[in-house]
Amino acid sequence: IRGRKKSVNKMIDIMKNDMGRSFKDELIMPVYGKDKEIILNFIELLKDEGANKIMPNQMGHIIASHVGPDIIGAGYLKEKIPDKFKDVFLDK
Repeated sequence: IRGRKKSVNKMIDIMKNDMGRSFKDELIMPVYGKDKEIILNFIELLKDEGANKIMPNQMGHIIASHVGPDIIGAGYLKEKIPDKFKDVFLDK
């Protein structure tokens, strides 16, 4: 896939298909390299898809040195967090 917009949309499609459910109330952790501005559009697209628990993080220097400064990605849980653990892992 060429182009940031297409690749970000594809990433969101893959996440939705992999999770098999709405992003609402699910923790999504976008990561970025050097430029925080790159991730802001991705976060807005996640919000448009219903995500309301977003925790962005900057990628470490070692990883960024291997993948480049303009990298973006996302971490998420494929399985739903059991209710008994939600108070430990997520703010209510």
